[in-house]
Formats: sequence, C-alpha cells, structure tokens
Amino acid sequence: LSRGRRPPFPRLASIPAKVASALHYTTCKHISHRLLKLPANQRVKKVSFEAWARMSADVAVLESFADDSGVPDLRECFKPNRQLADLMTGESLMPITDEVVRFQRYGSIEPSYLIQILEKYKSGSTSFGFGTGSKRAREVSDVVKKLKELVRGD
Repeated sequence: LSRGRRPPFPRLASIPAKVASALHYTTCKHISHRLLKLPANQRVKKVSFEAWARMSADVAVLESFADDSGVPDLRECFKPNRQLADLMTGESLMPITDEVVRFQRYGSIEPSYLIQILEKYKSGSTSFGFGTGSKRAREVSDVVKKLKELVRGD
C-alpha cells in the first residue's frame, strides 16, 4: 500500500459530492474490515511482529489518504486498524486489560476478536514482537484470561 501513491478515484469529480463522500466512506470501511479479518483468518498460521509493523505502515498510508480526501471523518474508518496495530507493535499487551485504557486507547477492538488472535499465539503458531520467550507467553496467557473474563462478564 505504501508504494507509489497516485490520486485515487479521479472520476469521482464528475459525480455529486454527497455520492462521492458516501463512496469513499463505504470503500474505506470495506478495506478496514478486510484488513481486520486477515490476522484471524484460519489460513493465517503465523503473524510476525514485522507483519504488524507493515500493517501499521499500511494503515498510516490509508489514514493519509483519508485526511487528503476532503471527506469529513473518513480517517475514523481506520480507527480499529490503527488501534490494533498500535497494540500489537507496542511494548506490552497489558494496557488492554485496564478498563479505562481499553476504552480510551483500544475501544474499537472487540475483546473476542483479540482473544481469537492471541489464542493463535498461545498455541505456538504466532509470534509477536513484545517481550521475550516465557515472559511473552505468560503475558499473552494473562491477557487472554482477563479478556475471557471480560467477555463472560466475570
């Protein structure tokens, strides 16, 4: 995504502004949704830290496109992607277990979705860039346990 940006949708200039804005919004929501589905896909066996870093860079390009589009609040389409990329490339996963931090910084990430991604790590099929060895595995286990309690309402 971050290679060779060129003006997108050049023919939108000939349609009404409201229609063009709706098309931008619908397209960006679709792209966001598809990107979010990738890590949880059954065919994805491993998601490395480098993959999360690349996703973060791709989201930055999409956010830049949204900002340059002139469509109000278009950047919001990519909010869940940004929050997920920031969490997964951050120093620790533990902040998401704090209710206040979770709502302020990661409110667009569904806990059940995050559990699904982290369960892949617990089974040994995924690698992330935070922590090392058993410390990382322990952190993931602790976060999954707390998120499951949240989902169950414990």
